[in-house]
Amino acid sequence: MPKRMDRGIPRQQLVSKTKAAKELFRVARYGDASTVRLVARTVNDVDTRANQDGFDNMTPLMHASMACIGKNVVALIQAGARVECVDKNGRSALYYVCMGRHDPETIPRKVAMIHLLKYHGIDANHRDNFGKTVFDTVRDELDGNADLLAALAAPVTRGPYATTTVLAPGSAARGAGGSASAAPAPGNG
Repeated sequence: MPKRMDRGIPRQQLVSKTKAAKELFRVARYGDASTVRLVARTVNDVDTRANQDGFDNMTPLMHASMACIGKNVVALIQAGARVECVDKNGRSALYYVCMGRHDPETIPRKVAMIHLLKYHGIDANHRDNFGKTVFDTVRDELDGNADLLAALAAPVTRGPYATTTVLAPGSAARGAGGSASAAPAPGNG
């Protein structure tokens, strides 16, 4: 029987759970959504931390988010990836979207990825192990890119995690007024 090829990955390569977990990192960042779905079906945990040499204990979702590949992010979430997972520094996928190059070509993709992750319930007000939100990091360390800051501060108006009131990221730490945040609640639409 000939080898079955799925987007360039031989079927027998996907049999080993360890190999599949390592492959999931690669396809999350460099592959396409159909390959991500295929590999995700073969792993025990879509939030695996395998193959983490030098990657701060990141998940495949963090890798896909960092590369701003929305279809792969959606495929991973549909396969069971949790958006609230954090790395060893307490940073979520939202942090990794905002890191890296900030040029006119990448900013629109990063803004779209921020909205996608917020749509799926990521907490923009989450604080890492150093007490900083993503908003704080973008403002203080990344020259305060206005487009990224606006996307981070925008309320989620559609989707399962829609909110009516949003706490401006970082305002609680600075004591600058603002209302309490409405906790995102799962809903049907």
